[in-house]
Amino acid sequence: MNEKFNGRKDVMRWMIQLSILCLALLIGVFIGIDRAEHNMQEIQGAEGAGKVFEVSIPEEGTMEISVLGEEYETVQPISEERVEESKNVLAHLGNKAGEALEWGARKILERISEIVDKLTS
Repeated sequence: MNEKFNGRKDVMRWMIQLSILCLALLIGVFIGIDRAEHNMQEIQGAEGAGKVFEVSIPEEGTMEISVLGEEYETVQPISEERVEESKNVLAHLGNKAGEALEWGARKILERISEIVDKLTS
């Protein structure tokens, strides 16, 4: 091996490539679902019919989910009361890591939407 390991440059390049691949796959999934839904409506002749996957909240505390025409309703009402805090250190670290990932994802999506808004206006 005559090549040197560039450390951060190689890792950053790999992370960027992986991020672009994941984003492309995610966009492909959404486009595929949309096209399948559109083609199903064309075949059935039901333009404007229900979506493949719909979530609705008809009344406070309940949720209805419709998947391919089958409707499901939550058995227990959705409540927003806080779950009892765990004494487990690993559970606490996992929760904090999840919250950090959620925050980071929100910030990234907000920034991307700002950039798209600037480019389209």
